[in-house]
Amino acid sequence: RRDIVLAAVRQNAAKMMARYDPYALKWNKEEALRLVAWVTMRSGISLDTIIEKLHDMKEEDLTQILVPLWGKKLGVDTSKEAASARFVIAALSDYRGQIQSRDLMRLLYLSAEASVDNHDDRWLNRILIPKGIRGALPECSKEKITEIEQENTALKQVFTKLRDLFEEERKIPFTRQQLRLEVEEMKILEENGVVIREKDDYYMPEIFRLGFGFSLTAAGRPSVMSLARRAAKLGS
Repeated sequence: RRDIVLAAVRQNAAKMMARYDPYALKWNKEEALRLVAWVTMRSGISLDTIIEKLHDMKEEDLTQILVPLWGKKLGVDTSKEAASARFVIAALSDYRGQIQSRDLMRLLYLSAEASVDNHDDRWLNRILIPKGIRGALPECSKEKITEIEQENTALKQVFTKLRDLFEEERKIPFTRQQLRLEVEEMKILEENGVVIREKDDYYMPEIFRLGFGFSLTAAGRPSVMSLARRAAKLGS
């Protein structure tokens, strides 16, 4: 895991990661969707395939068979809402394009729990309703931050400073000076995908933003999605 290496090796970490790259734990969108499909089918929900075929399926095919789970979009099919599979992956990924299985499992559990008593006829064609998926994200974010603090001492120290910020300081985009962080501390956040820099401003992905209670300013809203797409390309 990249984050564990960065936390344990403070000198020449890049050289070490390059040397042991064949053994790196890497996940991509396709593998994440494959896990979701496997768990869905193991839970007794029928998808348009069999488990044995999941290994050979590409991202497009996996996205299609998961429509019965969470629909095509986080809204009715004719809406302008984001595609469900794309939204879930983007919301749980950091700015290194990394996504963890435990975050996916947590999202599935929490959104399923919130979808049990659905009485909205619009969502009768899916198991997980949009409100349930969106509503699960803050808890997923908080739990992820807590787990990282237990595993990564360097990040925990920086996270403590983020937790101590006043509410009015938690705005996206932000500068290093606004958060009162040292250059090395901001570098640690960047290396671990917690922030991404665009000119002099920094942005934070949803999987961290929600847990730390950062809000989006008018200037931050249109940039977050474009930066998420850019970060996904860098991590692929």
